[in-house]
Amino acid sequence: MKRDRTVEWCQNQLLRLLRSQGEIKTYLALSMAVFPKGIKSVEESRNLNRAIANLVIRGLIRRTKDRGGFVVYRLIDNSNTKGS
Repeated sequence: MKRDRTVEWCQNQLLRLLRSQGEIKTYLALSMAVFPKGIKSVEESRNLNRAIANLVIRGLIRRTKDRGGFVVYRLIDNSNTKGS
């Protein structure tokens, strides 16, 4: 039996995807991009939710809504901040 993918793995996948695509609309599209073959367990789903929350809290991604009311996940550009 294969192990569930970790929160850290999900965070790395999210950051990689958002760097390449710029933004991803809706949670469903985001989860399918991170897990293209599907989520294997409830624990993996929880890990994805934790990864999203961690990245939002750390200020690396932003969850907003577009004009149509859909949730959009975007990478925050911190390249012009002090300390970088």
